Amino acid sequence: MADIEKAMKVAQKIGNAIVKKFPKHELFVRRTALADAGYIEIALRPDGGSYAQEVSTAYSDEYFSTANTDNLQAKAKTILKDFRLNFGVLDV
Repeated sequence: MADIEKAMKVAQKIGNAIVKKFPKHELFVRRTALADAGYIEIALRPDGGSYAQEVSTAYSDEYFSTANTDNLQAKAKTILKDFRLNFGVLDV
């Protein structure tokens, strides 16, 4: 359970940094549990927008729970790159 809590905290931290790159969007971080693991989704929704307008990316619990000071920035850049592609913005 501690790993899941750590993973959620790391995902929230990364999400908070990413939402600053996309003003006028609201951040959502949620976890989906599977039989033996799960994944965490980071989603951005336009302010006042609906669920159908969300843009999101998801990674395994392990991706976030194995983050440390040496690789946190690289993991965050990977996720930011996903959002850049999803939004069609290549030079944010």
